[in-house]
Amino acid sequence: MKLFFVKPGFKDGLAIQWGVSAGKYDAAERIVISNPIFFYGLSGRTKLLVDRGQASYMRKYKRKAEGHAPFSPANRKGFFLCAGATRGKRLFDCPVLTVRYFFDAIDVEYAGEVCFREIEV
Repeated sequence: MKLFFVKPGFKDGLAIQWGVSAGKYDAAERIVISNPIFFYGLSGRTKLLVDRGQASYMRKYKRKAEGHAPFSPANRKGFFLCAGATRGKRLFDCPVLTVRYFFDAIDVEYAGEVCFREIEV
């Protein structure tokens, strides 16, 4: 199983190398995004990754409109880990929704999230 782990600032191992092409996560069977929550949103680096998913989104729907099969392997799953310092009732609503849409854009089934409140990161 190929695992792709995204954690802002992590430089070694299986973490994303910022600035590489989307092909790195296209081959992954599992994607885990780990992100601190600041001001009820994703960090800049994670948002950059999400924004770069736009190309995958356009490719996916263009191929679908032309009647072609998707590029990505079936059974891909994604998971979201996050932590925020406040007790806000809706602290994780926007980040979770953004990650869900990102996974949809890159043909990854959203498998769930673990979110922690009142943790200084």
